[in-house]
Amino acid sequence: MHMLKNSLKALEYRFKIARSWFISDRRYRLNKFQAKFKRSLNIISPCSLNDKINYRMIYDKNPLYTRLADKWAVREYVSKKIGAAYLVPVFGIYQQPEEINLANLPDKFVLKCNHDCGSAIVCEDKTTFDWQQARAKMKFSLAKNMYYASRETHYRDISPLIICETFIETLSRSATVLAPELYRIHCFSSRAKIIEADFTDANGKEYVNVYDENWQLLPLTMGYSNTPGAIARPTQIRTMLNIAERLAENIDYCRIDLFLDVNNDLWFSEMTFAPCNGLMKIAPVSWDFILGEMWEMNPPVKNRRC
Repeated sequence: MHMLKNSLKALEYRFKIARSWFISDRRYRLNKFQAKFKRSLNIISPCSLNDKINYRMIYDKNPLYTRLADKWAVREYVSKKIGAAYLVPVFGIYQQPEEINLANLPDKFVLKCNHDCGSAIVCEDKTTFDWQQARAKMKFSLAKNMYYASRETHYRDISPLIICETFIETLSRSATVLAPELYRIHCFSSRAKIIEADFTDANGKEYVNVYDENWQLLPLTMGYSNTPGAIARPTQIRTMLNIAERLAENIDYCRIDLFLDVNNDLWFSEMTFAPCNGLMKIAPVSWDFILGEMWEMNPPVKNRRC
């Protein structure tokens, strides 16, 4: 069954490569946005947050985005900006899964690729870990270039690697009350303005609350409903915002993802330059434009009219 699924995925991937020969990034994004939202994407005079993300992916070829989207290369940047203490410890990096010696790894660990999204493999018990399936998934992930799947141009030139990280027990997994498992901090002109807090309850139901920098719940949703009750202000929130702003220094817009472990220690997750590939489900839609106004694009868009 896994072999059949991988074969179908490989066929789909080859189709996406072929599609890139005939459909430009601009046309791809216009079509994708129209199909998703039933309205036109404005890349002539981008005003909403989604408009501007798509505009960036088409026209802004800043090599910094590639460097910081690379989950291995970004570690050097983070270390210089805020210190290596916020980086999840790494056991090793590999070019192929055959280089990994399981006997040298602890009972719990995480494997992930540096050049894509969704390839992470979590091992919580090495005695029951399906190494054959994990190896097949990693080989498939290494063979793909995420650009062809999402047209996110900054992924195109990342050289693929496998990273083996320490398994971090997050607060959400052990808490008896609903607690954020990830903080996605949107920074505009190097200032932390919006916090997406992700939750998963004991039944696996997901929630996302959106707060301002003062931990005031905002009247919008981003793809998921709000939690049933109020969530206390995290004790580490001011530190998180300060860290996010230091990482976002001199960047007109990006999202910094951080998380807390069971000991309330703070860890860096990733930097994102095209959240949801410019297809965020922001409701009401007016908030897409409110957030877009926070982003002063650098360089400015010519003839912008909102």
